[in-house]
Amino acid sequence: GSPDWGNGETFIRDTYFKDYAQELAKDCGMISENQSWPNNCIDWEQATRELQMDYLTVDFDGVNYWVRA
Repeated sequence: GSPDWGNGETFIRDTYFKDYAQELAKDCGMISENQSWPNNCIDWEQATRELQMDYLTVDFDGVNYWVRA
């Protein structure tokens, strides 16, 4: 069900997804890693849950990964 499956797809391990969300926000220019504010005010658990709405989970050998839906 992933639209980019034929072109290759990125799988994000479930235990890494919060870090992935933070890196994505930085890479997209939404935050600056050199600033403490507002970075120290962001609820990264909530931001992660909201980002996961655009992804689906797949299981490989008992390990959950997220892939863009």
